[in-house]
Amino acid sequence: MGVIQSLLQLIYPDLPYSYKAREVALAAIWFFCFSSVNSLDDLISSDVLGWLLFYLNNGDYAVLECTLKILRHLSEVSEDYNRMMGRAGYLGALASLLGAKSCRIREMAAQVLSSLLQLHTNRVIFIQDSDNLNRLLQLLDPAEGKLMAKDLILSAIMSLTETNSGRKKIVTSEHFNSLKELADSGDFDAKKVVKKLSTNRLHTIFSKIWNS
Repeated sequence: MGVIQSLLQLIYPDLPYSYKAREVALAAIWFFCFSSVNSLDDLISSDVLGWLLFYLNNGDYAVLECTLKILRHLSEVSEDYNRMMGRAGYLGALASLLGAKSCRIREMAAQVLSSLLQLHTNRVIFIQDSDNLNRLLQLLDPAEGKLMAKDLILSAIMSLTETNSGRKKIVTSEHFNSLKELADSGDFDAKKVVKKLSTNRLHTIFSKIWNS
């Protein structure tokens, strides 16, 4: 616990440490805290989720990559951690990173987001902000040139089809055509999403949009 507290001090946003020091501390946190359940619980019981969220929005590349590495592992540990991250405001921050210049950052953000959206409560939170869904759909547009994480983005969209409001917002989004065109081109995962949308209560409105 003493080691963890020392590392946490280095990533406290209000203290004047360099980005390099924060990067090293985040890497050490990943190494030490995922070695045991108790260490991980000690980490989560601190304010670390708030600090990691700060670095999602403000960190340089190296710090951002280390932060996403921690979050990716947290999202794989338990539903409780996923639920905490969803409530803490991570969903919108991760969606914003899907448009990052770095392919690596986009892919890691998509991995974490896809994991978080496996939880129903997180899907509900995510679709409350229409901008989140619009970002996902817009990134399927080949003109965006950011399709490296396409499979993960489609996985996230597929998760959102599990809710009525998610399905409705998908088919009524201004960027729905990006999904439609990808499915028309023969993409297997996009066609799966389209099939899921066409076999629910929104079949009528979907059909009108599809045939327009």
